Amino acid sequence: MWSEKFEHSDKKNKNVKNLKLQVKNNNKQSDLVTKNERIMDGVAVWASFYRSNPHKFCEDYLDINLRLFQKVLLYSMMHNNHFMYCAARGI
Repeated sequence: MWSEKFEHSDKKNKNVKNLKLQVKNNNKQSDLVTKNERIMDGVAVWASFYRSNPHKFCEDYLDINLRLFQKVLLYSMMHNNHFMYCAARGI
């Protein structure tokens, strides 16, 4: 059903290229550099994933269960420059 995955498959995870990272050299000095690089590359991958999917960040990191309309609102707020939501008391 479209409401379960409201992102288009072409746009989903567009910034996540490769989750597997490789070690470049085997000597001790370069292992420290490559380990730091691998950590920072991993941080960059996850940061770009959570920037493009803010509702997943709320569910995974903050452990908040969101309803479908809340996921759509978060996604719209992150990806649109102009956003207006008129919330009623019943929400």
